[in-house]
Amino acid sequence: MILNDVTANGRPMKRFIPYSIAETGFLIALMLAPLGPVPRYFGWFIAIIGLFRQRSEVKEMMKDLPLFLKISFSVLLLWGGAITLFKSPDLFYWAKGWSLVVEFVFSVLLACFVLRLPGAFTRWRFYTEFLILCLGIHISWSFFFNGYGQGIFPLYTFPSTVTIPLFSIILLPLFTKVPSLGGRFLHYFSLASLCAMFTIGLSSGAIISNVGALLIFLIILRPGKKQIAMALAVITIAGLILATALPHSKQWPILRNL
Repeated sequence: MILNDVTANGRPMKRFIPYSIAETGFLIALMLAPLGPVPRYFGWFIAIIGLFRQRSEVKEMMKDLPLFLKISFSVLLLWGGAITLFKSPDLFYWAKGWSLVVEFVFSVLLACFVLRLPGAFTRWRFYTEFLILCLGIHISWSFFFNGYGQGIFPLYTFPSTVTIPLFSIILLPLFTKVPSLGGRFLHYFSLASLCAMFTIGLSSGAIISNVGALLIFLIILRPGKKQIAMALAVITIAGLILATALPHSKQWPILRNL
């Protein structure tokens, strides 16, 4: 069931196909989550079916989890259940509130199950970069041509906020080797989309978290001269995007008066 990065039959694109039903459900849940809860729950439902089909592998993974993770998740579930019980008027609202905690624990464990196999990280980096590319193009189009900073989403800071969990995985190929021309093309265009989303939204939380992630990358990975030059080029591109986007932003009158 495991697909290697290069298939024996000479079809390298096959490595981007989900290897199981569980990973397919996980992909649907994450990629369609911005459209609402129904597509997300549909993805979780498919993932659960896949987990039942791989029960032995799930049990093996759960046994191999570090003890502190098992304790942390147990405490989180108990604490979340107690807090929502005290603040909910009835059983329905308690279950609705506690389901957010349960969904978080389930999604993290499912991510551990999906990403444990060889080649999984390559697939998910491809999925993430493709998602960022589509979101960035749509948000930039809405911002520059239609005058809307949020695209199809209701929150103005969404373009910048969504970069917080995705910044590190998009930035990683700057410090690692991307072998194929198509991979480099997708990476740099997705990075440009990420910069556009980041500057259009102008979320202070995104600025702090993304700069912090960049500093951690520099400390841990110790990039060479080529990687540092590439990082400086990306910062320059981000600066140019910022200089273009700021005068059209709702934040511009405030920043101009600082």
